[in-house]
Amino acid sequence: MRILITAGGTREPIDAVRYVGNVGTGATGVGLAEEAVRRFHTVHLLSGVGSAQPASWACQTGLLVCETFTSAADLLARCQELLARYEFDAVVATAAVADYAPVPLEGKLGSSLPELIVRLVPTPKIVDRMRGLAPAATLVSFKLESGLAVDELVRRARASMERSGADLAVANLIEGHGSPEHGAWLVARTGEPVAVPNRSELAVRLLDRLEELRQASRHPPMERFE
Repeated sequence: MRILITAGGTREPIDAVRYVGNVGTGATGVGLAEEAVRRFHTVHLLSGVGSAQPASWACQTGLLVCETFTSAADLLARCQELLARYEFDAVVATAAVADYAPVPLEGKLGSSLPELIVRLVPTPKIVDRMRGLAPAATLVSFKLESGLAVDELVRRARASMERSGADLAVANLIEGHGSPEHGAWLVARTGEPVAVPNRSELAVRLLDRLEELRQASRHPPMERFE
């Protein structure tokens, strides 16, 4: 398979030297990329500036291409370019994209201002545009929430899937974020969500599912003649 993975957080500029960021580390996307390379898939990894990086062995295989993005607008532009150039079998959108970005100011603001008020405006919902850019790809979205019961978390993940046209979603909570043992739930459009105990297991389970879906699309069931 050829897989596009987005990972890490965005940096939305306030002025020439300051930005608004988030807690996205890119570790989940890197883990997925490394697991995909272990299985001899071709991976294009788009990582936010300062995000976790794949191990050297993965980069040396020739199966992994890495690029860095900055803002949500930059990430969207790179996705549009790649999805127009290549036919991807799967798009896995793990990146923590800012929901709001400052209206950037020219130059550098002084440090002696008595107060700094930053105006934020919505950023494009990149995952909602992926289906139009890659209609044949399996699309995986990520849903991060806080303080919710599992049922409500899964409901919100499915609502996001409905909006974006995603085939699968990974739903998790901010509580425990950053730990390798941070669990999640793998959510399909129907059926019970699958609890995944940690990041490593998530990479294995998600790649298993992507391979199953790809195999099913290549070998549709034969018609039965009565």
